[in-house]
Amino acid sequence: PMEKVSGDYYDVFPAQGNRLGILMADVSGHGVPAALITTMAKVTFARSAQNSHSPAQTFREVNDQLLKIVTTQDYLTAFYLTIDETHHFYYGNASHQQAKILRAESGAIESLDTDGLFVGAMPEANESYGEKEERLFAGDRIFLYTDGLTEIRNRNDEELGNERFDAI
Repeated sequence: PMEKVSGDYYDVFPAQGNRLGILMADVSGHGVPAALITTMAKVTFARSAQNSHSPAQTFREVNDQLLKIVTTQDYLTAFYLTIDETHHFYYGNASHQQAKILRAESGAIESLDTDGLFVGAMPEANESYGEKEERLFAGDRIFLYTDGLTEIRNRNDEELGNERFDAI
């Protein structure tokens, strides 16, 4: 985090169907308000994951719950996936940084996205949440991250950015 408390976080928790839920999220703003929304989102995602292995359905449930609880203009972006023991996973993206897969066999980098809207901002976002299915193979690496990584600056005050991140 850029401050002592922030809204960037990740979580790993059990999901329905003997799957593992993996979440990377970023709450808008900084400080105590972002940290409080982070806490509410953390609990809501973990609880909703018990009802479905579907990222789209989980996003809808969390969106509905946060709209009832959070009365400010704050919201969060999130990338969420559920993975099983065969390394098949379903994923969804709610306006977050696209996850990346580095394929071991080819060295190719694949970006993962589903074009969902922010979570906790508006009821209409429920219609935007989609999901896709992928699989990791031996040696593949998946990267989930927040904009704190790509916005880091070097000694010349240049952002890392997506292009440099992919090169690394």
